[in-house]
Amino acid sequence: MNLFANSFFGYFCKKLTQMSLKNNLLLTLGLCLMIVPTASAYLDPGTGSYIVQILVAGALGGIYAIKMYWMRIVNFFKGSSASDESSEEFENE
Repeated sequence: MNLFANSFFGYFCKKLTQMSLKNNLLLTLGLCLMIVPTASAYLDPGTGSYIVQILVAGALGGIYAIKMYWMRIVNFFKGSSASDESSEEFENE
């Protein structure tokens, strides 16, 4: 029994021989583009500050959204509609 034929690599090679030349070239190009050499880069303090700013803004925006829609959220879990709550407030005044 040939282990190469039953492996993933064997299956891949078999499919590769059945593909057209155009598909083989696209696959080869894609694989070459995925191989990245070592990058000599660094993140300056401004980048870290920007990431923190995005996280804080997202958290505060989420809190504000919850504050604005709090009664809708409560009514959703209670099973009542917002119009029931507003009509009860109007009748009590």
